[in-house]
Amino acid sequence: MRLFLALFMLLSLVACSSAPPEPSAPQSLVDHSLWVDVGAADDPFEDRPEEFECSELSHGYDSIGGEDSLEVDTAGCDYLTVSQPSLASVLPGDQINLRLWHYSLDGPDGESHIAVTVGGELIWDLRLPIPGESELVSDSFGSELSAPEGSEVLFHLHNHGSNTYNFIELSVAGS
Repeated sequence: MRLFLALFMLLSLVACSSAPPEPSAPQSLVDHSLWVDVGAADDPFEDRPEEFECSELSHGYDSIGGEDSLEVDTAGCDYLTVSQPSLASVLPGDQINLRLWHYSLDGPDGESHIAVTVGGELIWDLRLPIPGESELVSDSFGSELSAPEGSEVLFHLHNHGSNTYNFIELSVAGS
């Protein structure tokens, strides 16, 4: 009986040690109160118009549905690229989660352009048709990049018409 018990305990230890690690809980890569406008010289997006309107009062921290977000009201800011250092590292295979809410998109036929970079790498590029219905855009995907904590994160929005967007989540969960 003792031999059986010892063998059972040994097999249990081996089984536990070979189990894959649990993925970590998602950690935000950004603090929506820390976004800073990027100047023309540091803006990597090719759709930057020669002239555009972007009042500081038209974008900034907001709480929507009890969640922190970066709100952009395109009636006063039709082109925006903002930056901040990442709050966590991103490794290949990590799960990246993004969520963005927009109200109904009004304006002449066209599209909006939304993009996110981390450490200089484009990780999300979205074009939404205008006009369009309001929706919560949610996306999750495996990371292909390696970026240490403190890497530059850029959020980009180019839109025509009078619309409102809330960038809610950019998080990473370790694999």
